[in-house]
Amino acid sequence: MDRETEEALCDLQAQVTVLRLALRALLRTHPDPGMALVAWRSTLVEAARTSPELPDYARNSEYLSERCRVCRGLDC
Repeated sequence: MDRETEEALCDLQAQVTVLRLALRALLRTHPDPGMALVAWRSTLVEAARTSPELPDYARNSEYLSERCRVCRGLDC
């Protein structure tokens, strides 16, 4: 794997790690963690049925569109 690809993957892995930690913190501090988890699952189902919300500058990116399709299928 070339250096640029490795760096990009490491950046993405770091972002995923931070997002997981943030989600855990949210669930731990939520007054009703069970309901927060139900809301999260509902949001995932809704996201799989709708188009992703992308910033204007990224809406025409074929690569980003493909990644969003994969993530909407929960394969990411």
